[in-house]
Amino acid sequence: MDEILIMSSVHCWNDVRMFHREANSLAENGYKVKVIAVETDTAYTGKHCRLNVETIQKIPLGKRYKVWYRFYHIARISPAKIIIFHDPELYIIAYFLKKFTNKKIIFDMHEEFPASLLYKKVGKYKLPRWVVCFLKKIEQRILPVFDGLFFAEAYYKDIYGDVCVQGIDVLNYPVLCKETNNLKVDSDVVKLIYAGALHEVRGFFEMLELARLLKEGNHPFSLKIIGPGSNRLIEQGQEYINKHGLREYVSICPYMDFALLELEYQKADIGLALLHETPNYVKSLASKLYEYMSYGIVSVASDFPLWKELLMNTDAGITVNPMNINEVYYDVVKLINEVPYRKQLAKNGLKAHVNDYNWGVEEAKILRFIQQLET
Repeated sequence: MDEILIMSSVHCWNDVRMFHREANSLAENGYKVKVIAVETDTAYTGKHCRLNVETIQKIPLGKRYKVWYRFYHIARISPAKIIIFHDPELYIIAYFLKKFTNKKIIFDMHEEFPASLLYKKVGKYKLPRWVVCFLKKIEQRILPVFDGLFFAEAYYKDIYGDVCVQGIDVLNYPVLCKETNNLKVDSDVVKLIYAGALHEVRGFFEMLELARLLKEGNHPFSLKIIGPGSNRLIEQGQEYINKHGLREYVSICPYMDFALLELEYQKADIGLALLHETPNYVKSLASKLYEYMSYGIVSVASDFPLWKELLMNTDAGITVNPMNINEVYYDVVKLINEVPYRKQLAKNGLKAHVNDYNWGVEEAKILRFIQQLET
């Protein structure tokens, strides 16, 4: 089997989709895999003989051109015949690799790139719309050089349907939970959790407001907010926590290794996904909803049509208007108080995960696609 090189200048080496799902699946199915991505406080222990990890330092965007040159050189001389990129900023490397080598190159699309830029900031400022349109045109010109696209969301096919590249859905379902050693214990304190990028439009301040209301209502709870975010945002969050006396109730962890995150998931009761109504979120199904199901966590999620349909079909959680914090509060209080109801929703989510929403099907898609490229 061919060697496969997986590269990211943005994602941490142990990114859940890139490493724990994609890279591990390929290694377990006979491929020799090398991952080159951003370092973390956790080092790879080399548990799999066919999986190797090389890390780079996290570098600001303005200096990452040095990384791109290094990535191009590594990819060009690598024995790997198949390369998987995970960042739009690496498009230019794919272009030159296709121009000067015979390597097969896949792009794993985590998000709809141009749409996501509309809500991101450089410093304190949003990108001008003309810059986003310009980058969109560049993307449309470069994507055809790829030999394949992996779509993390099914709707990406509609957006990129006119690109002459074969694309397949590789949805962000969790790996099937084979063990049942759940750390949940009956307790008066209900554990709330959020795991994902920290941002205003991802409900960061709504979660803090919810915590304030729960404290003022004397409800027994704890809230863990886990994920990367800007220093400014995290400082604002800590200021809010101190101002409202929430230090005993709320903790913010900017980074947590996946193994530790799993332990937190196993203890949690309610998972929050209070994202704002932006085009990128409304059209996609947040992977955290599937992750919550896989650990028996009840979802409290934004009432976007797709999210509402998923949670209604699985009966694994409730949807709320994230902009109406009082509505969110009353629904969370109901889950805190009605223990049998909460536990039934958790069981429903686990059942849906085992039967329908797990990584096994997506892994098979990747393997079939890679095998086609090899022929």
